[in-house]
Amino acid sequence: MKITEELEKVKSKELLHDWKEDYRSTQQQLRRKRLVKGK
Repeated sequence: MKITEELEKVKSKELLHDWKEDYRSTQQQLRRKRLVKGK
């Protein structure tokens, strides 16, 4: 049981990290689009 619990923790951490990376890149893309519109 312990091992699977640890694996779940690691998985959720990795998923959270991936989500943060995706979120960051999405925000950057949105910012670029706004800059283009502003010109």
